[in-house]
This record gives sequence, structure tokens and C-alpha cells, in this order.
Amino acid sequence: MPTSCAGASHEVKALVDEPCQHSADFDQLWRNHEVRHYGDHVKHLRHPVPGEIALEQSQLAVDGRTGLSLVVYNPVTASDALRVRELVDARKAAKRI
Repeated sequence: MPTSCAGASHEVKALVDEPCQHSADFDQLWRNHEVRHYGDHVKHLRHPVPGEIALEQSQLAVDGRTGLSLVVYNPVTASDALRVRELVDARKAAKRI
């Protein structure tokens, strides 16, 4: 299975092995590198604690690295940002215990 794309690693191979074994379609897509770009859009997540969080997703090209991009998620509203901050703060507090 080809994992020679930028950023591919042993961990990627381990992640992709199972779906490749169970789906001929997935295996063919992976081998042909037929991967679609994310593009820019809003993603809605439902978290059990703060509820729905809307995140704007942007994909940025990395200069000089063909096939490598950076995906960034930003809260859409101030209340979405507050929900994300509360989750981050709760996680930090849990690590201190």
C-alpha cells in the first residue's frame, strides 16, 4: 500500500490497513491517491457536554510541499469559541489532578 505521500508514516499505514482489507473500493481509492480536498466550509460538531459547536474549516497549502496542506478549524461565533475554551480548560484541569 502506498504511503509515500508527504506526511505519511507508519501510523498512517496502520490506520489505513484495516479499511483497505475490508473495502475494495477504499483500497482502490487509497492506491490511486484519489483524495478530495476539504475546501472551506462550516463543520457542526455535537459534543456531549457543551452541545453543538460550529467550526469554520479552512485548508491551507504548504509552499514547497506538493500534496501537503494544513487544515485549520476556527469557532464561527463567540459562543462557539467559549464552548471550545471551556473544553480546553476542563482538559487542562483534569491533567493537573
